[in-house]
Amino acid sequence: MSRYDATVGQVGFRIILQVLDRDALTGELRPADVSVGTKEIVVLRPDETIQQFTGGDVIFSPAPVGNGTGTDGFIEAQSDVSTFTQTGTYQVAAYIDNGAGASGTSQTAAFEVGANIRP
Repeated sequence: MSRYDATVGQVGFRIILQVLDRDALTGELRPADVSVGTKEIVVLRPDETIQQFTGGDVIFSPAPVGNGTGTDGFIEAQSDVSTFTQTGTYQVAAYIDNGAGASGTSQTAAFEVGANIRP
């Protein structure tokens, strides 16, 4: 069993994030409606270079086929050949701008990318 989430050069690895809002009155976290505005997924590699998924590269995502509405806060991007270029810890976050003056970056999550042992 591998201790890695992905491997170098892996294509089609699904990066799925859920954006949550905190209710001002109750403090409860609830899924954000991200169906309008700008959505990005930002990947920070171990060498601190960045890949940004924007526009049509970011889709609404309930599993398994990415056909959601965005009202549940789920967004997704899939890795391409330029995403996982090195081994180590990758960080990922969502950036949302709703077009009405509210924008921001989510908390950061981390995952491990290991070597691709196939020659």
